[in-house]
Amino acid sequence: PEPVRGLSVSSSTIGMQNPAAEQDQPIIQVALGFQHGYALSSSQVFSWGKATRGQLGRELDSDQETWARPIVIEEGVVQIASGHHHGALLTDSHEVYIWGKNMGRGDLKSNSSDRENHDARKPEKVLGLPTGPNGGTMKVQRISCGSHHTSMLLEDGSVYAIGIASDEAVPILDPVELIPAGMLEFPLRQFEAHHDRTTIVDNQGHVYQVHLWKDELLREYAYFTPPYVNVLLDAGESIQSIHRGWRHTIIVTK
Repeated sequence: PEPVRGLSVSSSTIGMQNPAAEQDQPIIQVALGFQHGYALSSSQVFSWGKATRGQLGRELDSDQETWARPIVIEEGVVQIASGHHHGALLTDSHEVYIWGKNMGRGDLKSNSSDRENHDARKPEKVLGLPTGPNGGTMKVQRISCGSHHTSMLLEDGSVYAIGIASDEAVPILDPVELIPAGMLEFPLRQFEAHHDRTTIVDNQGHVYQVHLWKDELLREYAYFTPPYVNVLLDAGESIQSIHRGWRHTIIVTK
């Protein structure tokens, strides 16, 4: 193992050949993508690794960055998350920003067939979330990234998502409701996005897995309890969390 270079408040101004930018602040969160990483300190988000599709959240002159460098964001950040080739963050004002592969809202209007025209090289605010009780946008409480989508838990208990749909590989950047308000019992035991879906385990042990669908009909049946979970529930088990890899699943019971 080698230390990640550049986790410093001065890393944005120190050259690659200068070894002075050693870590000078504690890291409180880390999120890893396919070939990149993010780290969150109390004051800064850092990124490093491959940058071919904008997944580092900043402009670069090359397709990768071996040193950690700051992602410029004007607000305080309380959570970071990573997909295969995209990233997301949650600010202290409960807003979500995304960047990376197929996350460029403005470029989606382009007629160009160049796939990179749909990428966001810098963080872009997620727009289109529902209105809250005070007339402003509903606050986001938690985020989690699957391989190509980002799920958001809102203050009313509903779950929304953006990203690449499971049924058709198209970007959906207007948030889609996956679970309506009033279904989940809080506090949640788990809120975690996996490869192609998001798992929610509520305080009563109810398990819901949800996909982001493009098809309107499929959206009406977006959430479900997997049959293998029902087998455990019928046997009297209480589910604590579910963890999914590419081709395997681990279930943790209480």
